[in-house]
Amino acid sequence: MGDAAIEQQATLREALRMFEHTIASNALAAGNGSSPWPYFIVPNYETLAKDFKRISNAEFVSVNNFLVDEQRDSYVDFITPRVEDFVQEAHMQGYGHLDFLDMNMSKYNSYIAHKVNGSFVPDIDRPYYFARTVQSPPARAYGPTINNNLIGDQVISDGFHAVMKLHDESVYTPIKPFANLPDDEHAKMHSSPDGASNPHSFTFSPIHKHPGDTTSEIVAMFALATAWDVSMLNLLPDNVKGMICVIRNTCNQTVTYRIDGKDAWYLGEGDLHPTEFEDMGMFVDLNLQTHPDARSTPGHCMYWMVRVPLSRGV
Repeated sequence: MGDAAIEQQATLREALRMFEHTIASNALAAGNGSSPWPYFIVPNYETLAKDFKRISNAEFVSVNNFLVDEQRDSYVDFITPRVEDFVQEAHMQGYGHLDFLDMNMSKYNSYIAHKVNGSFVPDIDRPYYFARTVQSPPARAYGPTINNNLIGDQVISDGFHAVMKLHDESVYTPIKPFANLPDDEHAKMHSSPDGASNPHSFTFSPIHKHPGDTTSEIVAMFALATAWDVSMLNLLPDNVKGMICVIRNTCNQTVTYRIDGKDAWYLGEGDLHPTEFEDMGMFVDLNLQTHPDARSTPGHCMYWMVRVPLSRGV
């Protein structure tokens, strides 16, 4: 179980690196060798993102373009006439039809927005923004998530600023539910039919201007959601049951799972393992960050797991 969790984290990091290089290369090709950012929409994004999600087991991944305040109006002028085309392209690549797409263009916000009390409103003036362009699964409408500045959310802002400081490292948010997927799609990803209630984290990872050059400037940010049960599913034979897995992080959060064969059941918050098997626990460090300042940089969480048997002879 521990090996599977470490392998999943390593695969996620490698898949992010490959996805970043693909997007950065496409941008340079679109600009004939010069950088078009932030005036760039990843072509064939849903096709590329589906491959990334299959390899990484991420449930959601978006690209959020970096822009400074003086680019705010010109960026929106660039996105607005193209939004119908790239959203429809994503639906055709993802589903083969437009049946899931709400065609009501009034939901599109032709401004950089942020979310306040559940509503998207024009953003305040900031030195810079990370505005969402494309996402997978595709947005079910032309708005309001497109042009949303993700750093309007404090948890996301803290994570993005950590990435900006570390420059070449992915970071993880605290554990939280993830309800941004259609219920029918989400239920297929977990043992529990209520996929949104399972613990998830967002991962933020930089996209640099030049592929392979992590010293070059950050031009966009990946924001992806993964569930912490992903490495536990379809892992054990059906007759191996009752493994308890406790996930902890440096943000003072703990959650517990029970693994029965191919299923992983979320038991709830806190360390719920039986204390009589304390001496049989195994510690697994899931933090694969290599940046020397990763542990001292605020705004993100590092994770580890402890697994113990629930009972003997099960």
